[in-house]
Amino acid sequence: MGVNRVSFTKRGRTARTAGGVILATSLLALGLVTAATSSSGAAPVSTQIEALCSGADAASLATLNNFSGILGGNTIPVTLTATAADIPESAAIGEKINAQFNWTGQLSQKLIDTAAGLGAAIDAENISAQMTIKGPSDIASFSATAPNLTVVPAVGVPSVLSLGGIGGEITTTGGGIITYRVASVSFTTKLLAAGIPVVLNISCAPIGSNLITKTSVKDPDAPTFTPEIIPLATTAGGVATVDLLGGNPPIITPGKTPLIPESLKIVEAPTEGEATITNGVFSFTAPAIDGTYSTTVEICGVPKEDAGAPGVSEIQNLVLGDNWAPIGSYGLDKRPIAFSLKFGGEETPLIWASDNLGAPEPTPENWAPATGPGQVGRYADLFFGRSVYRGITAAQVQSALEGLPNVGAGNVEVVAEKNNAAAPNLVTNFKINYQGALAEQDVPALTLGQWYSVLPQEALTRINESVQALIPAPATTVPGAPAPVDPLGGRTGQALNDFIIERILTGTFTPEISAAFVKVVIIDPITAAAPALIAAINGLFPKMIDPVAVPVVAGESPTKAEPLCSQGIIDVTVTAGVLGITLDNSIAQVAGTSDTQGLGFVG
Repeated sequence: MGVNRVSFTKRGRTARTAGGVILATSLLALGLVTAATSSSGAAPVSTQIEALCSGADAASLATLNNFSGILGGNTIPVTLTATAADIPESAAIGEKINAQFNWTGQLSQKLIDTAAGLGAAIDAENISAQMTIKGPSDIASFSATAPNLTVVPAVGVPSVLSLGGIGGEITTTGGGIITYRVASVSFTTKLLAAGIPVVLNISCAPIGSNLITKTSVKDPDAPTFTPEIIPLATTAGGVATVDLLGGNPPIITPGKTPLIPESLKIVEAPTEGEATITNGVFSFTAPAIDGTYSTTVEICGVPKEDAGAPGVSEIQNLVLGDNWAPIGSYGLDKRPIAFSLKFGGEETPLIWASDNLGAPEPTPENWAPATGPGQVGRYADLFFGRSVYRGITAAQVQSALEGLPNVGAGNVEVVAEKNNAAAPNLVTNFKINYQGALAEQDVPALTLGQWYSVLPQEALTRINESVQALIPAPATTVPGAPAPVDPLGGRTGQALNDFIIERILTGTFTPEISAAFVKVVIIDPITAAAPALIAAINGLFPKMIDPVAVPVVAGESPTKAEPLCSQGIIDVTVTAGVLGITLDNSIAQVAGTSDTQGLGFVG
């Protein structure tokens, strides 16, 4: 929130006299002191909010109480004006709104002149403002701050206090009424009078309605409030009522679907007083404090027949290795032996692709240990206990998955697909279709659990780790640092050989030159050859089954048909008096007569 600074010259006063206008002058310290002028362009939104400013803590309140005789009280009224260039009256769900406002404040001319005459100079610090956003918005509030400043009032000049801009972009999130409201303005003032420093923490808050403006967000087929803001009035301690569902014409009318009368409810209670709804009649018992009190109510219509949407059942993909030996292979041929699948924390038993040779069953510990023989030797034996590759079927995978407690029989279908044009009879992958109890929802991703193959994946992992260990980590560079100096001077080939021989013979073969030479002739060639080397080594091993992380079709739950809801605001203005007021849309009653349509006195 930007605030302009105003330079001035201090004028000395006694502490008591200057203290008498501390609060009045403090408010001027919130912004630019200028003569009131009309704006250069009419703003679509311009709302005045009445507020009272007082001490924000016990010490500040005590100081103001000491000077209440001069001030006419220990609080100062101020009129806040909020303007905006473009706040829409209505918006669609999911629409973005630029909720940017400009706030100004103005004191009574009497207080301004009094403060100026006493010459109290004020420093203002910690200036902040808060605006609340209520209703179906992704943003609940905005806060803004302003720079510190120093000001002095001018006699006879109506002063506008520029509090600057507050707000930002919001997005509507559902049906209802978005209201933009003044929450508070606060600041700290420092006064130096007769050499005595006085510090006050000041807080300003609305005394009636804090509503700046509103945006209606509703389905065009939802019920309608006419008007959307319903004005009522009563006296302090009185009761104001309005029949929202009855009357002629009624305030609430159905949209494209019938009303749900029992859905009528209060969604935002007033800040003071008590609001209730009984049998469609809204009743507000007013507090003893004057002001305007807002209540937001909501009613819904039944869902539209075409509302909602069916869910989507997830389809996942299990890709088989494309370098496996053909069915019937055995011995050292590249092939899977057995594997397991995981789904949502549960793991299937081993699914066998080759003949099971019986106990001991393969485990991660006994299959291919780093030292000593493992079970892989039994399954790779060419002559004894031959384990022949039989292939993997959709029925095997489906049965294994259905055996999991979080899947169950009938809740998954596995379909084999053949997508290799060069080998049209080769099964390339399995489509995993979730159905039954797992239909129309987002389900966990299928992952590979255990994997046993010939040659074993464990050996490939160890080989790759060894190759990677030979490749040095890339050199790190510091931004802005000078480029490193090449001890070899960029020499290659025979020129490099001659340079190294010369350095050796002259005794100038430094460690830096030696390290650079080893890097060029040994490390760099290994690094360059590593990808091809790793690819060649990987080709000796069967590819692992790959449960593709991204599903072919992502599962989605059905979209429930929601009621069509809309909201209205009931503003009750409470004033001192002897009469409460009832708004009756059908029979108006005034002291036992029907002379005033819509208003009935009840107290």
